Amino acid sequence: MTESDKVISYADLQTLLQNGTPDLTVIDVRTPEEVARGRSPDQSTFQWTLCRALCLLDPASFSAKWSGEAP
Repeated sequence: MTESDKVISYADLQTLLQNGTPDLTVIDVRTPEEVARGRSPDQSTFQWTLCRALCLLDPASFSAKWSGEAP
C-alpha cells in the first residue's frame, strides 16, 4: 500500500461518493457472493482469490489460460 492508499469505512465511502471526489478509485476485493449482496455502481471489482490463484500458476499455465505472459 502506498501512502495515498487506505482502507475506509462504508460511511466514509458514502460521503466521498456523494461529494463526487474526482480522484477516487474504489477497488472491491470481496468474493462474487459478497458482491452479489450489494455494491456501488462506481467501483471496480477485483476478486483477490483469483489474483492469488493466478500468482501461483507457472508461466506456461498462465500463458495457456490468458494468452499472454504472466506479470
